[in-house]
Amino acid sequence: MTIQTYKLSLAPDGEIPELKRLRFSLEDMTLEDAFLKGIHPHSIVRRDGAHDYTGMADVILAKLNETSAYLAELKGHNLGYEIAGPGYVMHGCNEVADPVARLLHYLSEEVYFADALAYDDLLRMAVTRLRRIWDASIARNMLGNVARDFAGMRDMLKRKDPNIKVTSYAELDGIDVSRFFTVDDFLTEEQLLLNFGLESRNFRRADALKAFTDGEQRLKATSTIARCQVSFGRNQGGSVLMLTYQCAVERGQVRWLPSMTDNRSQKDHAQKIARRWGKGTGRYCFTTSLQDMEQILSDPDSRLSFPDLRYCGERQPDTDAAAQVRQTALGTFSTGFRIRADSSNEAIKDLLRAYGRPMTGKKEDLVQRLVELLAQQYVMKQSEMDEFFSKHRFIRLTHERSEAQRWPVLQNDPLAGHLLTMYCLRHMRGNVVLETQHENNSVRLPDLADAILAGRVKLSGCFVPVE
Repeated sequence: MTIQTYKLSLAPDGEIPELKRLRFSLEDMTLEDAFLKGIHPHSIVRRDGAHDYTGMADVILAKLNETSAYLAELKGHNLGYEIAGPGYVMHGCNEVADPVARLLHYLSEEVYFADALAYDDLLRMAVTRLRRIWDASIARNMLGNVARDFAGMRDMLKRKDPNIKVTSYAELDGIDVSRFFTVDDFLTEEQLLLNFGLESRNFRRADALKAFTDGEQRLKATSTIARCQVSFGRNQGGSVLMLTYQCAVERGQVRWLPSMTDNRSQKDHAQKIARRWGKGTGRYCFTTSLQDMEQILSDPDSRLSFPDLRYCGERQPDTDAAAQVRQTALGTFSTGFRIRADSSNEAIKDLLRAYGRPMTGKKEDLVQRLVELLAQQYVMKQSEMDEFFSKHRFIRLTHERSEAQRWPVLQNDPLAGHLLTMYCLRHMRGNVVLETQHENNSVRLPDLADAILAGRVKLSGCFVPVE
């Protein structure tokens, strides 16, 4: 698998080359970089492709706001102030959700960096740039800041040209005042020169980046990373139950500790991994090198994560491996379903499409068609459910079980979860015993379907077979 981190650099500013701007790019890194050098594994810690939960952005802000990060002489002139993290507001498709990328982008646009810089030298740079970009808009704004009001601006213009006549702001705005004023007319207004001559008034020392990067200027907030998590397989909807290892890394050696339930498929998967990588011992817990770990993670069904990695704030407790061992156990069943009234239009349309139903209209129209479809399909499939439940009796337990199975009825029906939920609600006696002979017809099928889709009626817990 490929892991990436951000590499930072400083480049001359396009407008004032004596000043520097932050640049950043993603760069591949190795497992050794992460575990033995503490390089920030950025591409791995972004949940759902967006959110970085490690607090790396907070580390960067904290380091750049330390006193040692400022250029002391400039800070005395208010050219260096606390940096606040940019807020996330959606302004179109180019907005970046990840806080680290968003912060780096903000710093690249809003902060100048310099090795050492005197105030007089900076003022000279601002004047030089101002002469280069001088135009009607800048001249008008600077005139307005100096004169403050209309009468003052008119007097300043008349001192330049006694014949000029202006009687309103509208007439004044129609005059190109850069024909009358140059930068030299404002050389005593140092704050204005800095405001209009610089793109930013916030400065930091160039070496401030060292506080959160390594020698190659890659993001780094800790000396080593000692723990991670590796998962294999898919969730219960796939062919393999998810198998997770808590991994502890020390001096290049990785200790693998599996978290398992009493699921047979999960144990078989763990034994297969142990036989291959556990030096022939076949034990569930085994040790490998980081090089072996790289090969293990080449499995397309593997996933590396760092759920315990926090750089600042309250530290999360380490995740421990756990295993369930049970001599005998009853199988449990549930009727879970995913599509509800508040699901996306596309998800509801997928179900309607499978049965050749219309897919146009508003959300409420789609939900109503799904309600009608459930009621019709229930009538069509009731005999199949009656046949199964007349041969097998079940009682309902109130607590949930993560390993509960799907009933071996309506196996290939996309609406199986909905239909079985409706069946159980109609055939439970005392809200506990599931019997085909007992049927509650007090609620019409469309009303029952509508209630379970809207979540007004829920079927919690699980079912166990009884003889």
